Amino acid sequence: MFFHEVGHVFDDFFKVSESLIIKKSLKEIVTSWVERVFKSRRVGRKGQISFGEVFDKERYTTDKYEVCLEILKNWIAEYVADMYACKILGPAYFFAFFERAFSSEMPINGVSKTHPDSYRRLNFIAKCLKKLGFSTEISSDQYLQKLKETHSIVSGYDRTQYSDNYAIADICIGEWKVEDELLRILDKDEMGAPFTREKYDKANVPSLAETLAEGLLPCEIQNEEKSPATISEILNAGWFVFLCKWDDFCKETKTHLEVEDADYLTSLNELLLKTIESSEILRTWKG
Repeated sequence: MFFHEVGHVFDDFFKVSESLIIKKSLKEIVTSWVERVFKSRRVGRKGQISFGEVFDKERYTTDKYEVCLEILKNWIAEYVADMYACKILGPAYFFAFFERAFSSEMPINGVSKTHPDSYRRLNFIAKCLKKLGFSTEISSDQYLQKLKETHSIVSGYDRTQYSDNYAIADICIGEWKVEDELLRILDKDEMGAPFTREKYDKANVPSLAETLAEGLLPCEIQNEEKSPATISEILNAGWFVFLCKWDDFCKETKTHLEVEDADYLTSLNELLLKTIESSEILRTWKG
């Protein structure tokens, strides 16, 4: 998730999320929403009191506008950071986000004032991957097949009914075509060169994963004429091992290191860190 946080830094610099907020439109949407609420909503134990008898419409509209504006600033910033992380890491970010959102001890799959719900974000990340060339169709590549299977878990999600403020923010994101705008700038080089399917194939990430599954550093057996693996390639290969070659890796790790079962994931993380370190050293040495 480190690259997601880096995405926030780039967003602060390039003002991407700020450029997507249309305050005049938000004002119109909030005003229309408040009009409907004041006409139809009633309060009191038996619903005998109209909204207008309790709340001042102008103050209510202003307060709701300010709250929704803050939510939108936060939500759109998260979409921008997701776009950036996906742009740099490709499928590895999708799997990392999915694991963090639904499989960890501290899930983040709920909606809040600071974050849109994780189902929506994962579906947006999948759209980014599709534009980068990573189709979610059936693939002979085990790793990309896992992408299809995992995406199918969230693609049909019908989000729960949002409360007023979240619903207004959701309407704005749809009407402002936030996702489309971010997809439009996804492959621009200003925020870093994208990790495309072409780069994935050129780097032969499945072969890199095979080497890692054997517990070896790729640079130890790498062709000297080939460029050292990038962090994007290494992290995708790491997820490839975790998702598709876990049994092979555990078998090799147990044979060579005699570790306990609980240490396998730590061993993979340490191998990936060592691979990144050695690749960067080799890249510097080659100039």
